[in-house]
Amino acid sequence: MAAHSQTSDNSSKLVPSLNLVQFDVPVKGNNYFLDVTPSKYDEQFRPILDFFTNCELNDVLTKHASDIPLRFVQQWWYSSEYDDDKEGLVGHINLGEQSLSIRITPQTLTRRFNLLTTTDLQIETFEKPPTQEVLIQFLQHLGYNKEITRLSQFRRQYLPPKWNFMFSVLNRTITCKIGSQDQTHPAIIAIMYALFFNRSINMAHILFCEMLTAVDKKNKDLAKGKQPISVLFPRFISVVIQRAMEKFSITEEGPMTPLFMMNSFKATEVPPYPHDRRFPHTMIEIIPADSPTHLLLSRVAQSSEPMMGSPTHLGSEPEHESESDISDTAQNLNRAEPEGGSERVRKRKHENPPSDEENNSVRAEEGEHERFPEENPKPKSQCKQIYCPRWSSINGH
Repeated sequence: MAAHSQTSDNSSKLVPSLNLVQFDVPVKGNNYFLDVTPSKYDEQFRPILDFFTNCELNDVLTKHASDIPLRFVQQWWYSSEYDDDKEGLVGHINLGEQSLSIRITPQTLTRRFNLLTTTDLQIETFEKPPTQEVLIQFLQHLGYNKEITRLSQFRRQYLPPKWNFMFSVLNRTITCKIGSQDQTHPAIIAIMYALFFNRSINMAHILFCEMLTAVDKKNKDLAKGKQPISVLFPRFISVVIQRAMEKFSITEEGPMTPLFMMNSFKATEVPPYPHDRRFPHTMIEIIPADSPTHLLLSRVAQSSEPMMGSPTHLGSEPEHESESDISDTAQNLNRAEPEGGSERVRKRKHENPPSDEENNSVRAEEGEHERFPEENPKPKSQCKQIYCPRWSSINGH
């Protein structure tokens, strides 16, 4: 039974019953959540775990909702489609005499997964995501051990172990891939690029594009008479549904949506890796300065042979790191927070996220999409961008 609750959160609402047809779409393993228990993983991967625990994407990788009725997730997924007027994915759930309509937008993902906005970062606009050419250079920069000219040629086994692990976590938790995790969508490599270089790209928008692409394909298959092989993005959908259930005090017994957890990893190594890139300062500074991992990585950097340093981002001038350069950087890693706001680095938000009332108040004053100024897209059928086949504005065009 649903009890209406007054709130300014407009991502879900009760509507007259839509008499939705119930299809028992299976939920196969995809969109896992990450178990960050260090003892579950080989010691060489624990610095990556510490980084994920403290970076902006922590909730994206780990947040999950238990006790979400399987029927709710199945119905939302089966009925979901892109709504031009609402500029989001809209799906529905039967509640007897009423139906629950739930909309997912980039802003929804920002709120539910505590992602950073331009206001948090103290910037006017997000940067454009890197091009395919830059992402190929990035893979080579990490020590990718095979010639690659197109991202479609990418195979994770050619990455050095720690970067293999970092990629694999992102690929298994953020995407809807079922089965082999050896390949991925370019958007995942773009996210890895942004984390490595601490670049300010619109994470929520990229995640939304991944969901939009999956929904578009599902609806094209339905139009051809093909039934979905699985609910995709069940974890993200469940987190959004959980908020709607709390808003309207909805409870229901019955089978619950299964949860899939990533709690182990074995790298597929193809040695040697002659150019294995060590941790950049942009990643080390995300980890608390007094943590054992931070101290260890700083000591390793100081004792290692000088090497070509990471540029601020690919296309900028790299710096040659010497022992004195590394030492100076390590001493500045615990620098004071700048006056007037948070640090520029994309760290996890440790404070409580703003309420939906606060978020809606900001949107009412600034405009619904003003915090995503370069990415307020309209669907375009002829778009061939590598991040989102339906939208050209993901690259700012």
